[in-house]
Amino acid sequence: MNLKENIVAIVRSLIDSGIPAGDPSREDLFLVNRLRAINLCSYLLILVCPQVFLFQFRAGETIPAVLTGLSLLTCLVNLLQLRKKMDSTRAAHILSLSFSLFVVTATLSTGGFKSPFLLWIFLLPVGASFAISFRASILYGLMAALIISIFLLFQSHGIVFGTPVPAEAQTAYYATHLFALLLVIVMLVYFFQSIQTEVVGRLFKSKQQFK
Repeated sequence: MNLKENIVAIVRSLIDSGIPAGDPSREDLFLVNRLRAINLCSYLLILVCPQVFLFQFRAGETIPAVLTGLSLLTCLVNLLQLRKKMDSTRAAHILSLSFSLFVVTATLSTGGFKSPFLLWIFLLPVGASFAISFRASILYGLMAALIISIFLLFQSHGIVFGTPVPAEAQTAYYATHLFALLLVIVMLVYFFQSIQTEVVGRLFKSKQQFK
């Protein structure tokens, strides 16, 4: 197995974790897709939360730091409980709320309405559509709209939030978040499309067997 195959195997192992290899539940492709979405968004939160927490802690922003830490802790416990056969729909709702809390606290600490962290709120309805249901995506879409509206209201009333990013680096910082968000959404779509392809393949094989 070459380096590329090793990397692909490691990534797939991480993304597909939650259902043991021999578990019959792996035959439920839509459950597998839900777990992939939960895992991907959880890993994203686990990766980013500590960095934001350290910045907030060093800046003396105690309350945002505590809330960011709470978001990270909730995400970790949720992921562990999911491995212990917690209902995947419940896990997806907990992750969505944890993710929302993180986005709000990170946005407060990095510029408010102009913060690139606010962009990540768009992942809320997108992730919910893959991990829960279309109805849930509408619910979380409304929540995302409410959060954006609140920060827009702050902005329109002249309530300004500071940012640790120097003025000359803000464009690059914003662009980095845009490309990262695009990458995550593309990965979610790819996982969903691969599941659909496999479902169609199974249906075709079943049809061939009955002929």
